[in-house]
Amino acid sequence: MSGENLAFEHTLLNNAVDGAGSLYVITAQPLAPHDAQLGILRFTKHRHTYTQETYSDPFPNLSTCVFGADLPVACSLPNDIVFDDDGTAYVTDSFQTTIWRVPPGGGAPQVWLQSSLLAGGGDLPIGVNGIRLGPEGKYVYFCVTFSASDPSRGTIYRLPLVKHPSEIDIEQFHEYDQGEGPDGFAFGTSGRLYVTLAGSNEISVLAPDGTEITRVANTSSSTILLDAPANVAFDNRSKSLLITNHALFSGNTAHFAVLKVFVGDTAEPLATPVLP
Repeated sequence: MSGENLAFEHTLLNNAVDGAGSLYVITAQPLAPHDAQLGILRFTKHRHTYTQETYSDPFPNLSTCVFGADLPVACSLPNDIVFDDDGTAYVTDSFQTTIWRVPPGGGAPQVWLQSSLLAGGGDLPIGVNGIRLGPEGKYVYFCVTFSASDPSRGTIYRLPLVKHPSEIDIEQFHEYDQGEGPDGFAFGTSGRLYVTLAGSNEISVLAPDGTEITRVANTSSSTILLDAPANVAFDNRSKSLLITNHALFSGNTAHFAVLKVFVGDTAEPLATPVLP
């Protein structure tokens, strides 16, 4: 990928696809100079190659940064992305208690929601993290991995999909404790929500009312263990989950893998707008 400043930590996070099949990738270089940031990149296929272009401006430093607002470097950690049907992109910022919106066609990120509920705490202060639109597109669901008020707790929240949401509209959908660390998630056509738990190395399965139905956990027959699973998507053909193993806490490179688990469900379709 061109444009990254290799003198600093650099990473690709989550991605989304539009109606034309172009790929949108979140980039981040925390603690690098702000002018080293790349924002969201778009990759468009042309026969056997892809062209890279900048889709959004870098995500700016805000006073809500968990490391302090006066840093001379970039503090933002844009983490997950989802489109709505109109082509607006919603991006979580795990270090700045913020969900951004990027207008259809790209450009400057705009603050869509800020709340102290989105703040992270503890040794790894990951706040707002995974984000998806719920079935029928009426609500935005997002999670906080390690709460600032109690880092042992993590929560799935939801609020109405409107242009100008209010903090008072945030509803708790499900809460985890004991440092289980909800991260990424995906809806099935069944209405169930499949949530990766990076802290407990499991997949939590929630009913449409937010109650937990079951968990997918490691077994003695697992060839590669679930190890800080980070995100999840569906393989509709096999009615299975595809799970990215982060191995963040163990650092075990043998666990860097995409795992497949049968759940008998298929994906609730994501919005794939046609974008300029």
